[in-house]
Amino acid sequence: MSYQPFTINRPITLAQLLAAKERRAALQQRLINRYSLPLISLTITIPGPIKLTPYSLFLFAQACTQIEAYYQQNKIACLNVIKNSDASGPEGFFVLSQTEQQLKQACMDIEDSHPLGRLWDIDVISAQNSISISRNILGYPPRKCLICGNEAKFCARARIHTIDELTSTIETIARQNGYKDKR
Repeated sequence: MSYQPFTINRPITLAQLLAAKERRAALQQRLINRYSLPLISLTITIPGPIKLTPYSLFLFAQACTQIEAYYQQNKIACLNVIKNSDASGPEGFFVLSQTEQQLKQACMDIEDSHPLGRLWDIDVISAQNSISISRNILGYPPRKCLICGNEAKFCARARIHTIDELTSTIETIARQNGYKDKR
């Protein structure tokens, strides 16, 4: 991973965030074009302008460990792994030789069964149309809010909870599950 320590705990601008999303989409497309396989795209659920923090790096490492254990234990060919980190936060890309539905099911199982899984955003990008496969395609409900249990997208769009509330909740979950704050 290419961490840039000077960006840790520094706010990201909207322009930087949008540029990172464009870079991520372009990389996803290149990987799909190269391998003609679905792609796991991993990011960390971090609200607010500060995306690269010690705990987001911890959460990312834990998510990578779970994804790597999945394909190794199930003897699934991994054709490429790319891990990056910049001011927009850590991100990972895994090209696995598996069907989209199997991969999406496995990623949802990882997110739903691990105590940190709710803090991970493990998307499966379709090799057919380069669109993220949604949970509801496999009959799963939308993800729940970390704080109140309502639909997460509703709370996010309506800004029901403050960034401080969300960040505090995320940090608490991380600490309860192995993160050691170095302050």
